Amino acid sequence: MGRNSDGVEVQGKAYADYPSGTQIINVLYETTDLQESYMNCQVGALVETNMVDCFANEGVFNIDGDEYAYTYNMETDNKAARTM
Repeated sequence: MGRNSDGVEVQGKAYADYPSGTQIINVLYETTDLQESYMNCQVGALVETNMVDCFANEGVFNIDGDEYAYTYNMETDNKAARTM
């Protein structure tokens, strides 16, 4: 769990298992099966209002009860990793 820039909780999961001490991890945002609302963090060529549920640029992830500080750039570090 993390929070967006408004302080609202945003859920994600690690893209892979990472060994202890890893400094950079990839996180997948929670999605739904409905195309209209499948993910509220949409970046790239889309308008800024679609970034409402992206993790804030800095904050704390809560992973299994442990907290980890993080920083990233919402506009440049979010990457689409979908496959069809």
